[in-house]
Amino acid sequence: MKPNQIIKRMEEGRPATGWQLAFPSTTLVELLGVAGLDFVLLDGEHGTFSRESLDDLCRVADLAGLTVIARVPDIAPSTILEYTDRGVQGVRRGSGQEVSWRRDPRRPRVEYFLNGSVPSWRATRPCCKSKTPV
Repeated sequence: MKPNQIIKRMEEGRPATGWQLAFPSTTLVELLGVAGLDFVLLDGEHGTFSRESLDDLCRVADLAGLTVIARVPDIAPSTILEYTDRGVQGVRRGSGQEVSWRRDPRRPRVEYFLNGSVPSWRATRPCCKSKTPV
């Protein structure tokens, strides 16, 4: 599996640049790679991506040197597996999906990025305006 450009940039202490795409366009993904971006985010929550279009987009992104991450329409294991099986290297949950960390603001939010065959993670604190230390 190709290296994850987002993790590579984080290790270098540099920001990763990318583009959010809500519709399947292999031409646009190829141009994003030519422009020197690091990743493309496929918005499966607001866009429509078939299995075939995910295959095509991941293949073109791989050839263009882009890391593919996706916002999934739901957090069912079968949906996440459908995206990662096609070459998506990072998965984000959709904004309207309730997950357990929202119930407790002291608990960190975790986003997973796959680096090769070993999952690595980055934890961030959710935005919280309470004065309770987290």
